[in-house]
Amino acid sequence: GNVDSIYFEQEGATGYAVKVRGSTGYVLKSFLGFIYARFSLSIVEAFAIGEALSWLKSLTFDNIIVESDCLLVISALSRPSYDFSKSSVLLCGCLPMKNQFEHPSLCWIHQCANKATHS
Repeated sequence: GNVDSIYFEQEGATGYAVKVRGSTGYVLKSFLGFIYARFSLSIVEAFAIGEALSWLKSLTFDNIIVESDCLLVISALSRPSYDFSKSSVLLCGCLPMKNQFEHPSLCWIHQCANKATHS
């Protein structure tokens, strides 16, 4: 799944998008979500990854690759540490979900390459 987030200043909303692609790269499913509040993009990205993991599990996928352009979140999920920041609390919720998959992979992709959720 490819995950990305954005803040809409005029609307006062933070949005996120998730796309699921098959092994050939074609989009199989996608969804959008909105939170009517201002959060840092790393917090929204962590929330979106959690939503994506939950959604992918409900679709009975077992071999997954989650791509995000938020290096902070991908690093934190790859090498979890414990602190009491808001993003850490969200990440702690993501870790058990990530571990439910047989072969989970989390990948950072450069923002200019993260075009899947922008189209």
